[in-house]
Amino acid sequence: MDTKNEMIAPNLLDKFFQNYASCFENFDGPSLVTCFTSPFSIIHKRGITSFPSKNKALDNLTSLLDLYKKRNLIDATFTILKTTFVKEGQVLVTLKWDLSNGNNLICDSFKCIYHLINEGEELKILLVTNFEENLD
Repeated sequence: MDTKNEMIAPNLLDKFFQNYASCFENFDGPSLVTCFTSPFSIIHKRGITSFPSKNKALDNLTSLLDLYKKRNLIDATFTILKTTFVKEGQVLVTLKWDLSNGNNLICDSFKCIYHLINEGEELKILLVTNFEENLD
C-alpha cells in the first residue's frame, strides 16, 4: 500500500479496523499494540494518556482487555461514521463501537476518533479520542 502520495482507500480503513476489532475480540494485547505508532496518545474522559513505548502501551491495553474479558465483552462491531483526509498518508476516522456479550446484548456503545498515519506500508493509530465509553 503506497498511501504517502495518495488518499487512503476506504477498503483499507475497513480492513484495518476489522483487524483492530479482532484483537479486542481475541483479547490479544500483543497484536493490538502493533496497531499503534510509538509513541501514541489516548484522550478520554479523565484527560490524556501518552504512551512513549510499546511496552507501556501493552501494559495498559492488556488491563483494558482484562476488563473487557471480565465483563464478557466478546464481540466488537464498528460503523465508520466519518472519514476526513488530513494530508497525504493521514486520515481522521470517526467510529461508533458496539461491544456485546455472548448473548448478543450490547453492553457498551461509544464513539472514537482515530488519527491514523501511514507508517511504512501499514496504517497505525497515532491518537485516539474516546467519547461516551462507560467502563466504570
